Amino acid sequence: MPSRTKQPEWVEGFRKAVKQTCPKGWLVVPNRGGNMRLQVYENGKRIGDITLPYGWEEKSWADALLRIRTIAKAYSEGKGKIDIETAFKISHAVSSETGNDWPEAIKAYRKFKTRVSDATWKKKYQPVLNNVIALIAKSRPPKNGPALCERALSQWDKGTSQRRHMRLALYGLLNFCVQRQDFQSTWLPPSMTDNEVVSIKKRVGYPMTEAQIL
Repeated sequence: MPSRTKQPEWVEGFRKAVKQTCPKGWLVVPNRGGNMRLQVYENGKRIGDITLPYGWEEKSWADALLRIRTIAKAYSEGKGKIDIETAFKISHAVSSETGNDWPEAIKAYRKFKTRVSDATWKKKYQPVLNNVIALIAKSRPPKNGPALCERALSQWDKGTSQRRHMRLALYGLLNFCVQRQDFQSTWLPPSMTDNEVVSIKKRVGYPMTEAQIL
């Protein structure tokens, strides 16, 4: 029996997010043209097969997730009176409504961080920003900055360097969104608490403060 090809990390994260935020049977696959394809099954029968306007690439999955979540919501609210194609058309109208556009804000934030290399962005920014997109796409997303930070950072232990990197990246994004993307002030990050301080073993001199790091 041939071994299953291991998918890139972003694909696994994308499919996991779809599974967590959409009904059972909603799948994403690449199509032959290089775009994303949404397939929907109910009781083992395919009821929908739509090519999405996003390339099968890492930079597009966050946008696609929010679109898929909107399609799923429209289909669910239709209570069997609309098909997947109609739900897709409804999602297009909804996506054009005024609101916080997190994927676009993250793209703008990346362009703003001109001194951050692609390698650093991928390692010290992307993991927590992926969490942001996944959380915003949930049926019950966080309603403000502190709630978003609490959930987006939960996988990293407090007091660790990894959590500090993720926290600085997330706090930077939220400040950018409020100051430059016209998000409401409720999305500002919370103040840092004592239990967020990184544990440092005995060393010569004095550790840098959070203010100095920022």
